[in-house]
Amino acid sequence: MEEILTSEATYASSLALVVQHLRYPLLEWSLTQKGVAKKREESVRAIFGNIGELAALHDSFLQRLKQRVSNWEKESKIADLFINLVPRLEMYNVYGNNYCDATDTLEEMEELKQFRDKLRQCMVEAQAAGTQLTELRSYLILPIQRLYRYILLLQSLHDHMGDTNAAEKEKILHAVQLLSVAGANLDKACDDARKRKRFQNTSSLMSVVEPYHNLSPKSFIVDQV
Repeated sequence: MEEILTSEATYASSLALVVQHLRYPLLEWSLTQKGVAKKREESVRAIFGNIGELAALHDSFLQRLKQRVSNWEKESKIADLFINLVPRLEMYNVYGNNYCDATDTLEEMEELKQFRDKLRQCMVEAQAAGTQLTELRSYLILPIQRLYRYILLLQSLHDHMGDTNAAEKEKILHAVQLLSVAGANLDKACDDARKRKRFQNTSSLMSVVEPYHNLSPKSFIVDQV
């Protein structure tokens, strides 16, 4: 149980730090970019997607976990917490559907000196406040990995439980099954986004090539002097 609680605390904290020390300051910065404020704001929002909603979800889930663990007894249960969490994991599909665009947008924004400078400033200010941040990409991928982490944690808990609580063990397996479906849905959302991106890139390429279809072969012949 302690491993599950520690893992959730670390994850919830990471999401909260991203929102507080990166998303909010970068959004404020985007609005100061004269002439391109709207475009910069859209880019920053694309980078973070709905990570704010995920942060709120897992802060609430962490509190429920803490309450359960603090009153833990031999016959206590935990599977119901994860089973009740599953319906709210739909927001992970939204995040996964945006993840491809998020990483591409971040790459584009990192080409701008103003953005790099602001991102570096965010890191410095966070450190001054006692928080050590790592590379932004390492935070953006955390939600993509999280559901499968839950599965591993619950499977480990199940394997280490005795035979005295068979009903709870069955519920844990049920929670694992539900989380596996949620994980598969997240994978599909990411795959669909990648396919959509490839299609958009191909369409953009074709729009450049197509005008040449109307040219006569003679158009490509250079007159000899």
